[in-house]
Formats: sequence, C-alpha cells, structure tokens
Amino acid sequence: MNGRIKILNKKIHVKNEYEGYLYILPWLIGTILFFCYPVYKTVVISLSRITTYTGLVTEWIGLENYKRIFTRDVSFLPNFITVIKDTFINIPLILVFALFIAVIVDKDIKWKGFFRGIFILPFLLGSGYIFKTVIGIEVDEGVTTVSQGINLPAPILAYMGARFTQVIRIFLDRISLILLKSPIQTIVFLGALQSIPVSLYESAKCDGATEWEMFWKITLPSLVNQILFNIIFTLVESFTDLSNPVIDSIMGAWFTDKNYEYTAAMGWVYLLFITLVSAIIFVIWGHMNKTKKEQY
Repeated sequence: MNGRIKILNKKIHVKNEYEGYLYILPWLIGTILFFCYPVYKTVVISLSRITTYTGLVTEWIGLENYKRIFTRDVSFLPNFITVIKDTFINIPLILVFALFIAVIVDKDIKWKGFFRGIFILPFLLGSGYIFKTVIGIEVDEGVTTVSQGINLPAPILAYMGARFTQVIRIFLDRISLILLKSPIQTIVFLGALQSIPVSLYESAKCDGATEWEMFWKITLPSLVNQILFNIIFTLVESFTDLSNPVIDSIMGAWFTDKNYEYTAAMGWVYLLFITLVSAIIFVIWGHMNKTKKEQY
C-alpha cells in the first residue's frame, strides 16, 4: 500500500513539473528568440566586420573593434571616466537625500500626504513642459535631460562674478539632478519604513533611546535590503540614462555613423563594466552581512 502511494505521489510530482515547464514555455521561447539570439549576434558583430548588410554577413577580425576603443577613440574613454565619476558622486547623494525625505514624511506630521506628493512631483512632471519652465529641464522627443538645473535670475548671477557663478551653477545642477532622480528611491525607503514594527521604537523609548540612536540601531539595519536595491537601481539608471555622454557616443555611432560593429563593441564594454560593478557591490554587501551575523 505504501509503495503504491509513493508511486502515485511521484507521478503527481512529475505531472506538476511538466505543467510548470508548460507554463514557462512561452517565456523560454521568447527569451531564446528575442534575447539570447540578439545577444549572441551582437557578440559576433563586435568581433567582425560587416561585409554585406543584407543578412548581416560578417568577416571575423577578432578584437580589432575593442582595440580601437582603448587606442584610437579620443572621446569614448574621457566620456566613460566622466560618467563613472558623476555616477559615484550622485549615488550617495541621491540615497542620503531619499532616505532623509522618507524618514521625514514617515513621521506623524500634519499634511503628510501633501509633503509626500511634493517630493514625488518632480518624477511625475519630469518629462513635461511645467518642469522645463520652472527649473530649466530640456525635453527633447520624450527624453528628459538635466541641462541647466535650477535657474537664478540673470542680474543676480551677473553681480556674482564668473567663477562664483560657475560654482553656483554646478551646485544647482547637482540639486536638480538629485530632485529628479530620487522619487523612486524615496518610495522604496518609505515602504520599508512603514513595515518596521512600531513596538521596536516603543521598546527603545522605554529604555531611554534617543531618536538618533533609534535611527542607527533600528531604522538603518531594517533598510539593508532596500539600500542595496536602491544602490543597484540608481547605478543602472545613471549608467543607462540617455543624457550621459557614453550612451550619446554609442547612439551616435549607431544612427549617425552607421558603424554597427564598433557600436556593438562599445555596448559590450559598457555592459560588462556595469555588470562588474554590480557584482562587486553584491559581493561586498554579502561579505558585510556575513561579518555582521558572525559578530552577533
């Protein structure tokens, strides 16, 4: 009797497995046809020279296109370094600002919903004429770029002098970027803050903990996963933003120069760098969590 039950359970298990594969079959087919094959094709094109555009007939040239990036292209590497520098400056600023705003609007204050809407508004209006008019965001065919930052009246800038004006403009440009890029991270942090049990804060208050101590001992440790998510999200968003010069170089090589082989090579260099940085962040974060658990 037990043997028959085991056989029946095994058949049911196998049937469920086949049903599961059947359900994901459309996704597998779509992934193979519309993702895996194009990825393979771009690798081949980046290592080749296109001899016939009809059917994309290629001639193997090895790493020639990749060598061109690092030896003959005078704009890609400087733009690449600029994007890396700006990204690693913007990420901590955006995360700190988003967490600060999330903590404030999560407090029991009057007009809480109004203040939440104020900080989400830049994201909602980022591609519209209103945002362009108010803080100088240029909108070009649906693509939003931070071009001027928050504008100050020209007479005020004229009295400041050229050097001081440049510093003010850089500062306002950075503020504009943070305002535009932080709403998603704020929403993620806000959702996580609302999931922290209130009893933890009540117990800490009974023990005499200050707001500062509760932030470092309760709030921040509870946001570990959300911080990692926001780091990766901000990193990828910054590197893939259409306004950054590397993407502009890649798009120019594709649409203007029609140099598809070189475009594929630049795209792969850029993608591999993003993947490497993301992997390093995951490894460091995992090691930090492991060390913290061992300490406790």
